[in-house]
Amino acid sequence: MGQAIGQAGLRPLTEAALVRLQSIVIADTRFVKMGLRTEGGFIGTHDRDSGTPLPDHISARWQIDDQRALRRLSSSDPGSPASRRRGR
Repeated sequence: MGQAIGQAGLRPLTEAALVRLQSIVIADTRFVKMGLRTEGGFIGTHDRDSGTPLPDHISARWQIDDQRALRRLSSSDPGSPASRRRGR
C-alpha cells in the first residue's frame, strides 16, 4: 500500500489510474473482482440458518455512486481539465 500512497498525485486521476492503484493495494485477486463495481456488496457475514446477510458495512450504490464519485474526484484533481478551468 505504501507504493500506492507514494504514487498519489503523480498522474491524472482516471478510471484506469484507480484500477492500477487498486492492483497495487490488492495483490491477491483470487477473491476480488478488480475495477469499478458492477454490483452491490457488503462486508460482513451471513446467518448460518437462513443465509441472510448480516452486514457490518453496505457499499454505496454502484449504479450511480461510482461514476458520480469518479467524476467528482476527477474534477477535483489538480491535473484535470475541469480543475485547470477553475484555476486550481
